[in-house]
Amino acid sequence: MAAQGSAGESPADELRTEPIPPLPAPISQPAKPVEEKPVAQRTWSHGGQQAGWRKQKEAVALVPRDLRITDWIAIGAGLAVLAVSFFYYYIHDFDQYFAGSRRASGAWTGWSGIYGEISTVLAAGSSLLLLVSVFVLNKGRSVPMRIAVVLGYALSAVAAIGAYFVIPSFRFTANDSLFPRPVSDGHGYGYWAALLLILAGLVCSWLRLTQVRAAAAEREGAAVQGEAAPSVDAATPRRARHAS
Repeated sequence: MAAQGSAGESPADELRTEPIPPLPAPISQPAKPVEEKPVAQRTWSHGGQQAGWRKQKEAVALVPRDLRITDWIAIGAGLAVLAVSFFYYYIHDFDQYFAGSRRASGAWTGWSGIYGEISTVLAAGSSLLLLVSVFVLNKGRSVPMRIAVVLGYALSAVAAIGAYFVIPSFRFTANDSLFPRPVSDGHGYGYWAALLLILAGLVCSWLRLTQVRAAAAEREGAAVQGEAAPSVDAATPRRARHAS
């Protein structure tokens, strides 16, 4: 009976007893890299900083590195002397015998006397020489140029001092009986302003000359040391051979 039962089992029962094969594993595909979206940055702040730095660099490029505050004073002093030379430089008081007045006064510019003219031309020329040498020729470290500027201001100061002692004579008319001689002579504010500006330019240009000379001496010393170093290194093996 058992044999019959086992023999009489249906094919469906046999299929049920067979092990079920495992399902095939899914083919793993390489994961795609996640594309990072660019984060919107606030370029307005960085752009503003870059624009500010660019303007600062342009401003620095316009001003030479060799320019100091003493150079600015020396340049401005000569140009200011040229400007104030057109103001009252000489003052004269005359006796007046008409119009119910006792005195008549007159004022003249710095271009009325030879010393005032020389002083103004030398101061303005020294200022222009320094300006062109630094900004155009880029020779702010030139010692001869600095010496020329100092000499120009020194001669201008000498001429200005000469203008203090030598005052040109003026007459309103050719009739000496009307205005024989001025009662008093003097100098106006144009002269005193020019004298102070010339002295300021002279002092500042002299100070800058000493600085440029010291810097040139340092550069020459560094160059001499740089040339002497290879010769010392080359002489060391020879000494070692003689010692051995």
